[in-house]
Parts: sequence; structure tokens; C-alpha cells
Amino acid sequence: MAPPPPQPTPGLAARERFQLAISQLQQGDSIHAAVELKAYLAEVPNSMPAKTMLAQIETPLDVLYPADSFTVQLGRDETLSSLSGVYLGDVLGFYGLARYNNIENPSRVVAGQNVKIPRTPQTLAAHTHTTTSQKP
Repeated sequence: MAPPPPQPTPGLAARERFQLAISQLQQGDSIHAAVELKAYLAEVPNSMPAKTMLAQIETPLDVLYPADSFTVQLGRDETLSSLSGVYLGDVLGFYGLARYNNIENPSRVVAGQNVKIPRTPQTLAAHTHTTTSQKP
């Protein structure tokens, strides 16, 4: 007999549910995060951040990002969220970036780790800006 499908956490306010989903994704628990995001969207149907996060879970990688990429090295005090903010324009894009890099637990990246960034006009522009701003 299959286990019952996960259910949303009872008794949470919408904001708490959204924060829980983010926390679950940071730990790599996309199954429970998706359940919480769907419950959140039932309460706040026009939430673009929630829709974007759910898309990072459900969209096939080849549709989410192009196969072509460039690599950056994670700096000290950088996270997938901070890289996502710089290159993708959205700190909540960390889970898609984790999937793109086969990182099961986005909260466990370390300084010096190489991270693939999908090659798009937006990410290339950010890459050009960050490499030129780092020159002495």
C-alpha cells in the first residue's frame, strides 16, 4: 500500500506557509514545498513568486533553462540565492539553479564550489558586469 500523499501543514497563515515552502526548498525537499506552494496559491492565487517557485520544481530542466552554460565559483558568503539574484534577477530562483547543477540540498553549497549558470542574454549581461566590476 502506497503512503498517503503529503498534505499541507494545518493552521498556517499564508505568509508562514510561503516561508515554510522556501525553507523546504532550501533543504531540497521539493515534494513538501510543492504541496505548501499549491496550498499557498489556493489562498493567494496571483502570487508570482509562488508561481515561479512552483515552476522551478515542476518544469523540466530543458524547458526551464538552456543546456548551454558558463561556470562561476561560489565566493565566500555567497549562496545559490545570491547567485540567482545576480544572474537570474530573482533570489528565489535558487532551487532551479540547484536542479540545474544537480545539487540536492541548496543550503549546503560551499565557497569555492563551481556553479553552472544557464547562458541567457540576462545571465551573460550580469556575468559581463560582475567580471568587469571585479577588475582593479
